[in-house]
Amino acid sequence: MTRSRNNPAGREGYETRDADAVSVALAGALVLIMTSLAALVAAGLFHYFNPTVLPSAARASTQFPEPRLQVAPEQDLKAMRTRDEAELHSYGWIDRRAGIVRIPIERAMDLLLEKGPPVRGQPGANPPQKTDLELQQERPLQSTP
Repeated sequence: MTRSRNNPAGREGYETRDADAVSVALAGALVLIMTSLAALVAAGLFHYFNPTVLPSAARASTQFPEPRLQVAPEQDLKAMRTRDEAELHSYGWIDRRAGIVRIPIERAMDLLLEKGPPVRGQPGANPPQKTDLELQQERPLQSTP
């Protein structure tokens, strides 16, 4: 072996012997065996969790539980906006027993302009509500034993 400036140790720049064919074949066989084993485990899991194989109690519910994915979100949004617009521009019952109704938004704005916004202290206005802090301050102090 000759030493050169580029290779001071005198080693060759390539393999001087071939790879062991038996080791390569064993590694290849091991990869094939592990891949086959993984495929068999996956197939077994698919078979185990298949809804047609599950007991009848688990098969009774064919729909997925909530929340379900939207199939067509654009159509759902359009339908929701159409419903909302119909509610905003029509009369309807909110609570029939309590006598609460819904009026069109244009009519509500006209009534607000005619009567003005409610002000505290006016007759017919709702009595002022106590804040959370006032309610907590009114609560009797609990003594600890």
